[in-house]
Amino acid sequence: MRPFSWLRERFGPHSFRPTDRPDRNRRFCPRLESLEDRRVLSPAALGPPLPGHSGSARHLLSEESGTVDVNNDGVADRVFGSAITYNARGQVLQSEYFADIDNDGTVDFIETFTNTYNSLGRLIAETGSVGYTDPSLAAFGYSFTGSFRYDAHGNRTAGRFAFDFGNDGTSDEVDSFAATYDAHNNLLTDQESFVTGDGTSGFSSSTTNTYDSHSRLLTSRSEYDFDGDGVIDDVSIQTNTYDSKGNLTVIQLTDDYGNDGMIDYFGIEHNTYDSTGHRLSYHYTEDLNGDGVMDDSGDGQFTYDSAGRVLTDHESTDYNGDGTADFVFQEARTYDSRGRLLSDDFSLDFDGDGVMDYVQSTANTFDSKGHLLTSSSSFDFNGDGVADYTSAESLTYDSKGNVFSSTTVADTDGDGVPDFTQTVHFTY
Repeated sequence: MRPFSWLRERFGPHSFRPTDRPDRNRRFCPRLESLEDRRVLSPAALGPPLPGHSGSARHLLSEESGTVDVNNDGVADRVFGSAITYNARGQVLQSEYFADIDNDGTVDFIETFTNTYNSLGRLIAETGSVGYTDPSLAAFGYSFTGSFRYDAHGNRTAGRFAFDFGNDGTSDEVDSFAATYDAHNNLLTDQESFVTGDGTSGFSSSTTNTYDSHSRLLTSRSEYDFDGDGVIDDVSIQTNTYDSKGNLTVIQLTDDYGNDGMIDYFGIEHNTYDSTGHRLSYHYTEDLNGDGVMDDSGDGQFTYDSAGRVLTDHESTDYNGDGTADFVFQEARTYDSRGRLLSDDFSLDFDGDGVMDYVQSTANTFDSKGHLLTSSSSFDFNGDGVADYTSAESLTYDSKGNVFSSTTVADTDGDGVPDFTQTVHFTY
């Protein structure tokens, strides 16, 4: 487990929320983390097959084409597009994206992904390739093949990816995982690994989870071998506590970085909730070096409207344990009577001096049918009250309510003059 402060600093204030899903807090192998959830996905959840194989039957996006005018002189400098095909269930069979980054009429970049499903609609194979037509960029291309297996309940029990970086026909890395589940489809064990094509180096992890009678995660123990020598280098344990309503009230994290039996990291977070289960606040403390002294802490407070939508979010971190906030995040949102987001303003104080160093604001408008018409954003990168970057997106729709076009205009240097225009058209 990563420390609470590391998660928030690395990925932002919203990156870590209490969870009883162990597969939501994994830090291993970003490629595998990007896969769809391994848990049960029944055929009923996929929906019944539709006549024919056209994505238009469900108003699914089939084509996208766009241009970018990077200096706003009215001439397109870049051209891009995509094409997607579907099966009768509306699942993606193949997606292709291309870009002509200098608009010279030659495609410079192509990526293609292909999926294969079994009769129950579960993904069993995936291939992909990313390539550049410029020989000097060929080394940045790659391709991969993936395969998956499931149990009788639809849980993904095994998967394997082989990557060829540079598209030279040689396997450079193999990522794999294997998982087991209990009778309630809770993830019990999760083993993941990757090895280089020549087998000289690698990484592996093994996680074991326990649950209560309500399928809430109680403990999660992970062991890591960072160098592939078969020796465990790190052991981390997460322990969760719940109240009588099932709210996750306490999260405790420990980490033995050298697997020498000594705790090198300890963190604990306490959460409070309102009567409807919305989290009102959290407070965490961390001992980052295992000396028994708490080195930093963090707090968060949240408010909601009557429908449970977040209105305000205020979070702070004390990095040196002196009781003074060194980092502050705050956000405020407003909604219309239908619950659509009208505005979202957030700001960051990076040094705890009480002055916001970064401010971002977004305002949205909608038509009578609830379609988003415009979305405007401004960014103040130095907290001087003057927008350094602004963008405004406007959208149009077809008679079925699908987005027909999107136009974005941006002022990238804050001088009030538009510098950038992107236009995209969509086909279904």
